[in-house]
Amino acid sequence: MDASERPPNTAGGRAAGRHRDYLREPAQRYRGCRRAGAKIRQCGNPARRFGELPFVSSAGRGTGRGASRRRAAGSCHSTGADARPRRCRGDARDERVQRESRIPVIAHLEGLCHTYVDAAADPEKARNIVLNAKMRRVSICGATETLLVDRAVAKSQLPAILAELRAAGCELRGDPEVMAIDPAAVPATDADWRTEYLDAILSVHVVDGVDGAIEHIARFGSHHTDAIITENDKTAERFLREVDSAIVLVNASTQFADGGEFGMGAEIGISTQRLPPRGPVGAEQLTTYKYLVRGTGQVRP
Repeated sequence: MDASERPPNTAGGRAAGRHRDYLREPAQRYRGCRRAGAKIRQCGNPARRFGELPFVSSAGRGTGRGASRRRAAGSCHSTGADARPRRCRGDARDERVQRESRIPVIAHLEGLCHTYVDAAADPEKARNIVLNAKMRRVSICGATETLLVDRAVAKSQLPAILAELRAAGCELRGDPEVMAIDPAAVPATDADWRTEYLDAILSVHVVDGVDGAIEHIARFGSHHTDAIITENDKTAERFLREVDSAIVLVNASTQFADGGEFGMGAEIGISTQRLPPRGPVGAEQLTTYKYLVRGTGQVRP
């Protein structure tokens, strides 16, 4: 490590000014080392072992090589008609941990959420729910990113749904059937079905009933939150049973994917793994337990 890469330190190893020495604390955790300087020399550069960790000033601006690279590359999520979200460094690291870990991990990575409008959907509910699921807050992980519509009601329900979304400032990207119904939509590509926009952009796809919706979600979803709009109880129950996501809703907005809405207070994220905790993770979900048994002399036969 050359001098330009070191955060400012005093002789005693404490951070200078308002910056915190991000090398000192990880280094102190290494065993068999007595001093922070010796630990860094013996164990290598902690910044490289743990990833390039920027330290943040009181003004909230990242400094160091990691932050400068982010500034050079632009923000993680760009906007505009041709925008495609870039992978943040943290997202790529989380994805690698989930892919390569040999033990279960609690992770929050993507919220590629879907809302499916069934043939038996109430038109007013469909308009209100889809608009809220996409446009209430576009940058949260529970925002709907892909709208699926049953082919049987695409021509009758899509025009009103898409008109309200466009009036709210949403860019619409559709497959050929959607383009035939709404020529103002942007042609969707295969990448759109896999994209968490975190922006006022929605991909729209016409499917063959609930079978097509479940198949699309299984192929492109992130096991986060998915919703169905229908008045058919049998179809709703099948969707609830077969969609393998942490949160599955009937006739409600995907924006309810939030620990506060689930009565948990604050949350650290939405876990998309299958082992518990799954879904919103709050303090209770991170708390372990033990069994306390008080006897009066019992013995097991």
